Amino acid sequence: MEAEIETPAARAARPLVFLLILLSLVIEGFDLLAANFAAPGVLQTFGKTRVEAGPFLSASLVGVLVGSALVGPLGDRMGRKRVILACCAVYGMLTLVAAAVQSFDQLVGLRFLVGIGLGGVLPNALALAGELASPGNRARAMGLIGIGITFGGVLAGMVAAWLIPLHGWRGLFLVGGLLPIIIAVLLALGLPESPPLPVEQKVVGSSAGVRALFAPGVGSTTVAVWLIFSMVLMSIYLLSGWIPLLMNDSGFKPAQASLIGSAYQAGGVVGGVVASFLLSRRSGRVVGLFAGCVLNIDTAGEHADHRATQCVGAIGKGFGNDRIVRADRVADHREIVGAADADGGDRRRDPVVGAVDVSDQAGNGAEAAL
Repeated sequence: MEAEIETPAARAARPLVFLLILLSLVIEGFDLLAANFAAPGVLQTFGKTRVEAGPFLSASLVGVLVGSALVGPLGDRMGRKRVILACCAVYGMLTLVAAAVQSFDQLVGLRFLVGIGLGGVLPNALALAGELASPGNRARAMGLIGIGITFGGVLAGMVAAWLIPLHGWRGLFLVGGLLPIIIAVLLALGLPESPPLPVEQKVVGSSAGVRALFAPGVGSTTVAVWLIFSMVLMSIYLLSGWIPLLMNDSGFKPAQASLIGSAYQAGGVVGGVVASFLLSRRSGRVVGLFAGCVLNIDTAGEHADHRATQCVGAIGKGFGNDRIVRADRVADHREIVGAADADGGDRRRDPVVGAVDVSDQAGNGAEAAL
């Protein structure tokens, strides 16, 4: 199978494959972050206060944690393509149902279930991208593919700015439900299955599991990576979840609040692209320095809406850079523990890392509740 993937025809089709994987994460980002832009309308529809917004904003994040931990590893046994297809179809249909709910509690419960589907896509899509990329380009490939979620947030904000004033938050959820079903069809037609895991590596993987991440010499690195992911993602999702609500409370129109939130995500896309290419030269420290500088950009401007847009865009850019630096560190760490060698490695590591990646997203949902 590995030899077949390296044939000229398969190699020529690889850009299309990476585009499909990228699109799957763009749609995931759209559905994950659509709730943030829908929040002002949701609270108004069901007569809820800002204090009660926490469960709605964090429900899908908790679901992503559960999905990554329980559904993500199924890609090793059932194949990543099957899991990605099933999860896209399921969370798409659940989002369509969410657009028609008549109670706040029902919406929170459905967002949790949607998150489980999202959590099944994320680690398998990233793992498949890493497996199909050449060893020298693995960090950059995973970084660029991972930007898809942030770009999905940009699209969600732009669509929300146009759609919510016309059709309300339910219209946004209808679009969010149709898109993953469409991408599931495209993935079924063009996405290859993940490379097979050699028998001897399966034996090693089944006996080692998560314990390999805490083996002598790598345990401290594992803890450090997890902590970095936790702190950065807590900040990312805390801000992205509350910017539309805060801007709306500050007097901005719903469309303006959505565009400001979209600017935050767009900053992450720009910063992520810049960082991923800098990392191709192993310039991680330069990227980190750049991220820190961007976070301290003076956002003074002539108009309040300009200042807000510049501010959140700059912050997003800084976080985008840092996120790709972390992707590079994870790629290195996976090689240390034998999780991503040139032959495919023990693919069980990726769902595990993905589960830890989104567990801190659930944590920032608790912060949002405060």
